[in-house]
Amino acid sequence: RLLADRRDPSRVTLACDQTGTERVPPSLLLPRARTRLLPVIGVLYDQGSFTGRNEATPVQGSNLLERDLVAARVTDDSAYPVIHGGDLVLMEAAGCPGAEALVDLEDRIVVAVAGSGSERFAYLKRLGGQAVPGVRILENVGLKGSALAVATGDDAASSDIPPLQMLWRVHGTLRLPR
Repeated sequence: RLLADRRDPSRVTLACDQTGTERVPPSLLLPRARTRLLPVIGVLYDQGSFTGRNEATPVQGSNLLERDLVAARVTDDSAYPVIHGGDLVLMEAAGCPGAEALVDLEDRIVVAVAGSGSERFAYLKRLGGQAVPGVRILENVGLKGSALAVATGDDAASSDIPPLQMLWRVHGTLRLPR
């Protein structure tokens, strides 16, 4: 988020909104005359190792775009400001992973399909920890929306908690010009 400094118009501040986690980059105070801001059109989330403190890395250094990715349009703004309504998310099918694979996806942004019969819904959330055996929490990604519990165990069909049907790991976001 770009903020103007009313006391000192020669500076601008870049600050990250809190999104349910304290793991955000620090705010930066920059000289307005020497700062050039460009719109972000896409962000890729990669597991690659970074050699510096920068948050960006060249696409050539990532094998992410070699994977089978699917794009889906976000239809609401519950993940705002991380992901806006109308953005495209790039995701990779994770199937309906078992308990061990779910641990590897914890704290990752995912699209989870939950429900039974004809009542299925897709949720853009952060995969949280196990609340009780066989139940996981899908945490809020942005400032809006709410958390959701999903059943992941063998007893999912007999529970009042919607069962997890499919999981997609989100690898990036594309923001189209408006």
